[in-house]
Parts: sequence; structure tokens; C-alpha cells
Amino acid sequence: MPALRCRRPSGEESPDAPRQYDRRTDWKPAPRPEWVARLNEEGEHLDIASIVPLDEESLLSEARKNTGLDDFGQDRWREHFRVLIRAIENEAKLNLMGRILTRSDLLIYLEARLRITDCYKQHPEIEDEVIREPVFIVGSGRSGTTIFHEALSQDEQFRVVKRWEAMFPCPPPRRRPISPIRASRRRIGSSRSPSASPPSGRRCTRRRATSRSSASNSSI
Repeated sequence: MPALRCRRPSGEESPDAPRQYDRRTDWKPAPRPEWVARLNEEGEHLDIASIVPLDEESLLSEARKNTGLDDFGQDRWREHFRVLIRAIENEAKLNLMGRILTRSDLLIYLEARLRITDCYKQHPEIEDEVIREPVFIVGSGRSGTTIFHEALSQDEQFRVVKRWEAMFPCPPPRRRPISPIRASRRRIGSSRSPSASPPSGRRCTRRRATSRSSASNSSI
């Protein structure tokens, strides 16, 4: 537990009092692997914006090419997407590896949107699915929602979405056998580090013996 800040009665801090840990200034990231550092050094001498583009047209075109699909569904998300990529380009100051990882993540989500839209077209009965007695976990960032969610996931009465399932929702997971592509996607999803700030709300679904098991895990 961090040491508490001690103060004199006058309100002035004692010079001998232990200093309170402040993550904003005291935390330092671990050194990057040598190959990553060298790659980023090379990127300093290249036009990385043209090598790894993060513009809307490039990303949408690549997602369409990778999936063979074209319909992203309703366009309400596009303006938010534009704000995001504009902020990334103008404010994030990404190095070469940062741009590579960011483009990869954005393509995962865009391709998922294409596949979800296509899946809804082929299976409109999805709208008839009922999630019975969902359990919501709500809390501020860093308040323990993730570990609580993981603890509940160990209870057999709940069905929760695995990280790789959320990243690659289509086609929906099946018990057995798992296709080689799904297996590789599961490895990718499991190997990625957790986000810096977990979603503020999560939910899981109570299993019912009389109904098909269903689940979701999302921010609210």
C-alpha cells in the first residue's frame, strides 16, 4: 500500500515525510524489445504516414478487400470513426510500430462490422434471440469491474464472451470442432494485452436449463 502523505499542523509538508506514489509522473514503461526499437528508429527516416496509412478510404477499402463484403450497415458510426482517425493522426504521434498495430486493430473492427452486417442479412432470426436474466457489472475505470467479471465467468451458470470472440464475432463460435481460422483468431485475441482502461460496464447471462445459452459482454 502506498505510504500516506504526512502534513504538519500548519499545512506545510514535512521534508522527511514519505512521498506518495503518483502514477502520472512516476510510472515508466518497460524498455521495448530491441527489434521494435530498431524498427521505430528506421521509421524516423521514412514517410510512415504513406507506408502505413490511417485514412478512412484506405482502411475501408482494405476491409472490403479482406472480407469480400461491401455493406457496413447504417452510417451513423462514420462521423465518430472520422473523429477517431483524425485525432490519432493529429494527436497520437505514433511511431512506425504504433501505426502498424493501430491499422491492424482498426481493420479487425471494420471487418467485424462487415461480417456482422452480412450475418444479419443471412439470418434475420437473430433479432428473435432473447437474452434471459442478464447480469450487469457497472463501475468506474480501475474499480475492479474486470476482475469481478472474470470471477463470475468461472461460475458454470454464466456464459460470457471471450476476448477473441468479441474481436471476431462472425461466424459465431461453436463447441467443436474449431476451424483453423477460428483457432488462429483465438490465439490472436488471447495474446493481446488488456486495454489500459477496461469498459465501465459488463454483462453476462445466466444459463437456463430450459433455454439456449446466450451471452454478451459490453460497455453500457
